[in-house]
Amino acid sequence: MNKKIAIGLLLAMSALGANATPISWSITGPGIDTVTVSGLTSTAKWTDSGYSGQWTISATAPTAGNYSFNYDYSGLYSWFMVRSGLSTSTGATLVNAGPKNGGQGAPSGGFDYTGSYTFSNMQQGQVMSFIATGSNYDYSKILDGQLVLSPSTPAAVPEPANLALMVAGLGFVGVIARRKKN
Repeated sequence: MNKKIAIGLLLAMSALGANATPISWSITGPGIDTVTVSGLTSTAKWTDSGYSGQWTISATAPTAGNYSFNYDYSGLYSWFMVRSGLSTSTGATLVNAGPKNGGQGAPSGGFDYTGSYTFSNMQQGQVMSFIATGSNYDYSKILDGQLVLSPSTPAAVPEPANLALMVAGLGFVGVIARRKKN
């Protein structure tokens, strides 16, 4: 293959490269809190002994744009009069589960909620947060929970600069191919 065609193809392909920047999450709240990362998936875990708690899982946007995440919020906050909640720093309520039937029922005895959320129009350096809450009126005072976050994969739409680079690379390949033909 001609060197010029190879350079043009490399320019075009580099423009399509995934812009998947790992997000560095941190957690604050009572008890023992940890965040582990596996690839682009982060797991925040907390363990506390008490009747109520709030944990904030935060990250800073590395670049401007939209950030979409799939979440799996699960745990055990004892068995009696249990409440669990999950909201965002933008004010969106994702989970609001409370005691049913005189204190019995979900989320007593454990819970697992899944969904997705997009932080829209984030500026570089802006903080995005998920806020997990839990309470119970049980003598065992268990507050164990976790939030697993992974980026959603919306349809790839190249940024304008990447699109221009791709078009330039493909145009370069077309010019070289036409010259070879003549």
